[in-house]
Amino acid sequence: MDKPRFLAKLFSILLWLIIFLTVFQFLIGARNIANYEKQVLEQNIIHEIDNRIERGIDVFTEIKEKEEHYYVSMIKDEIGKVEYEIPKENDREFSVFLFGGSSVVFPVGEHMNFPEHLEEKVKNRTEANFSIYNFGMPGVSTSTILNSLERILEVKEPDMVVIYTGHNDYFLTHHMFTENTPDIFYDENVLWPLYNSLGPLIDRESAYMYDSKRITEYRMMTLAHSIGLVDGKRIFDLKKKTDKIIEEEYFEENIKDIQSLTEERSIDLVFLTTISRIRGVRTEEMFLSKDEMAEFHDFVDRAESYLEQEEFDRSLEIFGKALDINDNSSKIYERIGEIYEGREEYMKAQENFIKSKDRNVFGQDPRAPSYFNEILRNVEKEKVYTVDVRKKLLEDEDYPLMDNDFFDSEIHIGGDNTGQVAEKIFLGLEKRGLIDDFE
Repeated sequence: MDKPRFLAKLFSILLWLIIFLTVFQFLIGARNIANYEKQVLEQNIIHEIDNRIERGIDVFTEIKEKEEHYYVSMIKDEIGKVEYEIPKENDREFSVFLFGGSSVVFPVGEHMNFPEHLEEKVKNRTEANFSIYNFGMPGVSTSTILNSLERILEVKEPDMVVIYTGHNDYFLTHHMFTENTPDIFYDENVLWPLYNSLGPLIDRESAYMYDSKRITEYRMMTLAHSIGLVDGKRIFDLKKKTDKIIEEEYFEENIKDIQSLTEERSIDLVFLTTISRIRGVRTEEMFLSKDEMAEFHDFVDRAESYLEQEEFDRSLEIFGKALDINDNSSKIYERIGEIYEGREEYMKAQENFIKSKDRNVFGQDPRAPSYFNEILRNVEKEKVYTVDVRKKLLEDEDYPLMDNDFFDSEIHIGGDNTGQVAEKIFLGLEKRGLIDDFE
């Protein structure tokens, strides 16, 4: 056999081997996904979330006493050690302990973060001897905040505790879902280079996402669903159930435990609602039957046609019929939001962009869903307050959609805007009479 024919035959064998391995791996993964509900029960999903919180995002808090100060060290594996200094005694100082993740730390460098702006605003407008001790650290959740706060309060009690949290509770525990799905969909394998290469050609938006891998895996799941190997609707419902566990079993419980710590000591507690870009990464959860899919796309095509003709009311009506078939469509809600934005009806645009985010259960999206803020809005009672930063910003005509020009990423405030956030917080504290306490 001559060399060219040999190489051609070898190439053919290798090609068929790759095809065989690809199909085999895909079928195995599809079978595992089809049995996902059983896997969840066997692996005890609640226990896995609990382990994830304790093991993956906890921070070790160490406190040392030296002369006139306490030195608080917060240690996190991927961040390292961050140290804070608190004076033991300062009867004339009004002290605020602030806890949160990266949003209360960033930006660093030439711009001040919003706690620094807030401290400056209070000092400029009052005669108070006022200090904010920022115990923020990237990646911390309410579990970490609860543990650190409890430890710090053992040696020093402030006049007020301020909490900014939500994104990490959702995003970091959200990984538990992907970690417990079969590797065929959520790990690098023979299919990954193929889908990673073709993905941006199929969906141009994914080429601009900081983590297109989740979008690639999502396409694989929808492909398996479309050929009958996977019950995508059940997976979608399971993911929503997971989010509900995170919301009710962990976030809400931790918020209550933080309240208990401050109530025992009669310390004012202030929660800040989280803010983020209104628009962001989203996927399309299209786990419908063949007939439903056809009818859904027919409505969408008609709605887009009316939109091109600038018949906005008719377009909104037809998009509404599409949502009657698939209310989980994050893309449709985003499209409706864009229509209202174009008509400068910003409140309706906000409402639909938020619905789009809340339905994006598979996307690699760090933004906390809106119901986390609803929990924070409902905690107010004696000595427990909520400053609704998100609502105040969205009501401001200068920031109707808090879009790309307001944030450096989905959740991190741009350096030029941290002062505006601090101003909203200051006004919220002032409205509740808390600024008077600083005097």
